[in-house]
Amino acid sequence: MKILRHASAAAARLITSRDATILCYHGIEQRGPIDPGSPHVSVARFRDAIDVACSVAKPVALRELIERRVAGRSTAGLFAVTFDDAYVSLADPAVREILHGGRLPITVFVVSGSSATGLPFWWDRVETVQRAVAASVWAEFEQAIGIASKYRTAASISYGPLRPLRQWVLDAHAGRWPRGAEAALSALETRAGVRPAQRPMTFDELDAFVRTGHVDLGVHTVSHPVLPLLADAEVSREIKESHAALIERWPSTIPWLAVPFGLYDERTSQLAREAGLEGILNLHPYPMSQMSATHGIPRMNVMENVPAWKLALRLGGLAPVLWRSPAALPFP
Repeated sequence: MKILRHASAAAARLITSRDATILCYHGIEQRGPIDPGSPHVSVARFRDAIDVACSVAKPVALRELIERRVAGRSTAGLFAVTFDDAYVSLADPAVREILHGGRLPITVFVVSGSSATGLPFWWDRVETVQRAVAASVWAEFEQAIGIASKYRTAASISYGPLRPLRQWVLDAHAGRWPRGAEAALSALETRAGVRPAQRPMTFDELDAFVRTGHVDLGVHTVSHPVLPLLADAEVSREIKESHAALIERWPSTIPWLAVPFGLYDERTSQLAREAGLEGILNLHPYPMSQMSATHGIPRMNVMENVPAWKLALRLGGLAPVLWRSPAALPFP
């Protein structure tokens, strides 16, 4: 695999990409194995990815890429690294070392309501507890919280045991953990004796993280819902209140919205602009040249199953045909 990675990087360096690519990460896991549907990546995978990216392109801040694009300047041979959800694992010394001791510029999109408390996200809670209980116990839990049978299709389950629950939360509850299921989830966590290692940084932790340098913050809503499933007023509130909370504490917050779960529609883009932002960022594996007023700026959602050699081809502009949007559900 190392030979393939080096060969891909060498090939990519021969042809400079005509446009920048923006990478999107979430949390960085110190332990394995990682669930196939997890948004997180291992330290080893993250190190390989950043090493190969820096070998074929130049890292710059997302802010700079946007400024270059608006000014009509070239973004060829550049890439930016972004993180959604402001996970506390980003502050780990091992991650900082991979990011060149904190000198590699990054942009972190913050779920303001979650970082106000530092409590774990629902998807990390269910991923952690599902691994710790027997399949029969998990099936009882799904039945107890009322997941309809339509979410347990053969196609859905082929993506792993958590897929039905994830689809249920996104579709039936607009991406928010239902209050009626909280008692059952808490009881299952107590029974299994587990809590997720991944959680969002608190505002105080973000303060310290931003002070390390080369860190921009951006908007990721108040509660991380599926915005297309909400009424206009609620979408506007999610965006405006999150933006206001961030710029009050960090005035340099970039005025861009990373849409939760990568799910959006034309109305989402319009409401984001009406809320005072410049636009949205989505999760599509395309270069920056594909940005538009409706679809916003594309970012490549990098998960554990993305090998470094494939990333090298993407950054070098050699693999637009090979790189397809995954059939798996877009995730936070």
